Amino acid sequence: MYQKRHASSYYIGNAVQTLLLYAVVIVGLLLFCVPVYYMVTTSFKAEAEVVAIPIHWLPHEFKPENYPEAFATAPFALYFYNSLVVALAVVVSTLFFSGLAGYGFAKFHFPGKNLAFLLVLSTMMIPFQILLIPLYVLVHGFGWTNNFAGLIIPGALSAFGVFLMRQFCLTLPDELLDAA
Repeated sequence: MYQKRHASSYYIGNAVQTLLLYAVVIVGLLLFCVPVYYMVTTSFKAEAEVVAIPIHWLPHEFKPENYPEAFATAPFALYFYNSLVVALAVVVSTLFFSGLAGYGFAKFHFPGKNLAFLLVLSTMMIPFQILLIPLYVLVHGFGWTNNFAGLIIPGALSAFGVFLMRQFCLTLPDELLDAA
Protein backbone atom coordinates (compact mmCIF):
# COMPACT_ATOMS: atom_id res chain seq x y z
CA MET A 1 0.00 0.00 0.00
CA TYR A 2 2.80 2.40 0.92
CA GLN A 3 4.68 1.68 -2.29
CA LYS A 4 1.64 2.39 -4.46
CA ARG A 5 1.00 5.68 -2.71
CA HIS A 6 4.67 6.61 -2.97
CA ALA A 7 4.79 5.72 -6.67
CA SER A 8 1.63 7.67 -7.47
CA SER A 9 2.87 10.75 -5.59
CA TYR A 10 6.14 10.46 -7.53
CA TYR A 11 4.27 10.46 -10.85
CA ILE A 12 2.05 13.35 -9.75
CA GLY A 13 5.11 15.36 -8.68
CA ASN A 14 6.80 14.53 -11.96
CA ALA A 15 3.70 15.60 -13.91
CA VAL A 16 3.52 18.89 -12.00
CA GLN A 17 7.22 19.48 -12.67
CA THR A 18 6.71 18.78 -16.39
CA LEU A 19 3.67 21.08 -16.47
CA LEU A 20 5.65 23.90 -14.83
CA LEU A 21 8.49 23.36 -17.29
CA TYR A 22 6.06 23.60 -20.21
CA ALA A 23 4.56 26.77 -18.73
CA VAL A 24 8.02 28.38 -18.48
CA VAL A 25 8.84 27.33 -22.05
CA ILE A 26 5.54 28.76 -23.37
CA VAL A 27 6.10 32.06 -21.54
CA GLY A 28 9.63 32.20 -22.97
CA LEU A 29 8.28 31.44 -26.44
CA LEU A 30 5.80 34.30 -26.14
CA LEU A 31 8.52 36.66 -24.92
CA PHE A 32 10.59 35.87 -28.01
CA CYS A 33 7.73 35.78 -30.52
CA VAL A 34 5.90 38.97 -29.52
CA PRO A 35 8.66 41.34 -30.77
CA VAL A 36 8.84 39.47 -34.09
CA TYR A 37 5.05 39.62 -34.43
CA TYR A 38 5.08 43.35 -33.62
CA MET A 39 7.86 43.96 -36.15
CA VAL A 40 5.98 42.18 -38.93
CA THR A 41 2.65 43.86 -38.21
CA THR A 42 4.32 47.27 -37.90
CA SER A 43 5.81 46.87 -41.36
CA PHE A 44 2.27 46.96 -42.76
CA LYS A 45 1.12 50.05 -40.80
CA ALA A 46 0.88 53.67 -41.88
CA GLU A 47 3.58 55.98 -40.49
CA ALA A 48 1.19 57.74 -38.10
CA GLU A 49 0.04 54.41 -36.74
CA VAL A 50 3.61 53.24 -36.09
CA VAL A 51 4.31 56.08 -33.64
CA ALA A 52 0.82 56.10 -32.09
CA ILE A 53 0.46 55.66 -28.35
CA PRO A 54 -0.96 53.32 -27.13
CA ILE A 55 0.48 50.59 -29.34
CA HIS A 56 -1.82 49.08 -31.96
CA TRP A 57 -1.09 45.36 -32.25
CA LEU A 58 -2.90 45.04 -35.57
CA PRO A 59 -2.76 47.60 -38.39
CA HIS A 60 -6.00 49.54 -38.79
CA GLU A 61 -5.09 50.23 -42.39
CA PHE A 62 -3.20 47.37 -44.06
CA LYS A 63 -0.45 48.88 -46.28
CA PRO A 64 1.46 46.26 -48.28
CA GLU A 65 2.81 49.06 -50.47
CA ASN A 66 5.33 49.83 -47.70
CA TYR A 67 7.60 47.08 -49.05
CA PRO A 68 7.88 48.25 -52.68
CA GLU A 69 8.37 51.79 -51.39
CA ALA A 70 11.19 50.68 -49.08
CA PHE A 71 12.92 48.72 -51.85
CA ALA A 72 12.57 51.68 -54.23
CA THR A 73 13.99 54.10 -51.66
CA ALA A 74 17.18 52.18 -50.79
CA PRO A 75 19.34 49.83 -52.88
CA PHE A 76 18.79 46.70 -50.77
CA ALA A 77 20.15 44.40 -53.49
CA LEU A 78 23.48 46.23 -53.31
CA TYR A 79 23.44 46.05 -49.51
CA PHE A 80 22.76 42.31 -49.67
CA TYR A 81 25.55 41.81 -52.21
CA ASN A 82 28.02 43.78 -50.07
CA SER A 83 27.11 41.77 -46.98
CA LEU A 84 27.45 38.52 -48.88
CA VAL A 85 30.88 39.43 -50.26
CA VAL A 86 32.20 40.54 -46.88
CA ALA A 87 30.77 37.55 -45.02
CA LEU A 88 32.13 35.01 -47.51
CA ALA A 89 35.55 36.66 -47.61
CA VAL A 90 35.78 36.80 -43.81
CA VAL A 91 34.69 33.17 -43.40
CA VAL A 92 37.08 31.83 -46.04
CA SER A 93 40.03 33.90 -44.83
CA THR A 94 39.34 33.05 -41.18
CA LEU A 95 39.22 29.34 -41.99
CA PHE A 96 42.43 29.59 -44.00
CA PHE A 97 44.52 31.62 -41.54
CA SER A 98 43.12 29.95 -38.43
CA GLY A 99 43.76 26.55 -39.98
CA LEU A 100 47.37 27.45 -40.73
CA ALA A 101 48.02 28.86 -37.26
CA GLY A 102 46.13 26.08 -35.49
CA TYR A 103 48.07 23.41 -37.37
CA GLY A 104 51.32 25.16 -36.53
CA PHE A 105 50.50 25.33 -32.83
CA ALA A 106 49.33 21.71 -32.76
CA LYS A 107 51.94 19.85 -34.81
CA PHE A 108 55.14 21.91 -34.91
CA HIS A 109 57.54 22.11 -31.99
CA PHE A 110 59.39 25.39 -31.61
CA PRO A 111 60.72 27.37 -28.66
CA GLY A 112 58.09 29.57 -27.05
CA LYS A 113 55.18 27.71 -28.65
CA ASN A 114 53.17 27.57 -25.44
CA LEU A 115 53.88 31.22 -24.65
CA ALA A 116 52.84 32.30 -28.15
CA PHE A 117 49.63 30.27 -27.88
CA LEU A 118 48.97 31.79 -24.46
CA LEU A 119 49.33 35.25 -26.00
CA VAL A 120 46.84 34.32 -28.73
CA LEU A 121 44.40 33.02 -26.11
CA SER A 122 44.83 36.12 -23.95
CA THR A 123 43.59 38.30 -26.81
CA MET A 124 40.24 36.50 -26.54
CA MET A 125 39.81 37.99 -23.07
CA ILE A 126 39.97 41.59 -24.33
CA PRO A 127 36.46 42.91 -25.05
CA PHE A 128 35.93 44.08 -28.62
CA GLN A 129 34.70 47.46 -27.39
CA ILE A 130 38.21 48.20 -26.14
CA LEU A 131 39.70 47.34 -29.53
CA LEU A 132 37.14 49.24 -31.59
CA ILE A 133 38.72 52.70 -31.63
CA PRO A 134 42.35 51.55 -32.05
CA LEU A 135 41.21 49.22 -34.83
CA TYR A 136 39.42 52.09 -36.56
CA VAL A 137 42.52 54.30 -36.27
CA LEU A 138 44.61 51.51 -37.79
CA VAL A 139 42.14 50.88 -40.62
CA HIS A 140 41.91 54.61 -41.31
CA GLY A 141 45.70 54.89 -41.30
CA PHE A 142 45.92 52.22 -44.00
CA GLY A 143 43.28 54.04 -46.05
CA TRP A 144 40.80 51.18 -45.80
CA THR A 145 37.80 53.19 -44.62
CA ASN A 146 34.81 53.02 -46.96
CA ASN A 147 36.36 49.93 -48.50
CA PHE A 148 35.85 46.16 -48.33
CA ALA A 149 39.40 45.70 -47.03
CA GLY A 150 38.51 47.64 -43.87
CA LEU A 151 35.89 45.03 -43.05
CA ILE A 152 37.53 41.87 -44.36
CA ILE A 153 41.14 42.10 -43.16
CA PRO A 154 40.44 42.84 -39.47
CA GLY A 155 37.86 40.04 -39.47
CA ALA A 156 40.20 37.56 -41.16
CA LEU A 157 42.17 36.86 -38.00
CA SER A 158 40.41 35.21 -35.10
CA ALA A 159 41.97 34.02 -31.84
CA PHE A 160 38.98 31.77 -31.25
CA GLY A 161 39.41 30.28 -34.72
CA VAL A 162 43.08 29.56 -33.99
CA PHE A 163 42.11 27.91 -30.69
CA LEU A 164 39.40 25.82 -32.36
CA MET A 165 41.64 24.69 -35.22
CA ARG A 166 44.48 23.85 -32.82
CA GLN A 167 42.16 21.70 -30.74
CA PHE A 168 40.96 19.94 -33.88
CA CYS A 169 44.50 19.36 -35.17
CA LEU A 170 45.50 17.89 -31.81
CA THR A 171 42.92 15.14 -32.35
CA LEU A 172 44.53 14.10 -35.64
CA PRO A 173 47.05 11.27 -35.10
CA ASP A 174 50.57 11.97 -36.30
CA GLU A 175 50.55 8.64 -38.15
CA LEU A 176 47.73 9.91 -40.35
CA LEU A 177 49.77 12.98 -41.25
CA ASP A 178 52.87 10.84 -41.90
CA ALA A 179 50.85 8.58 -44.20
CA ALA A 180 49.74 11.58 -46.24
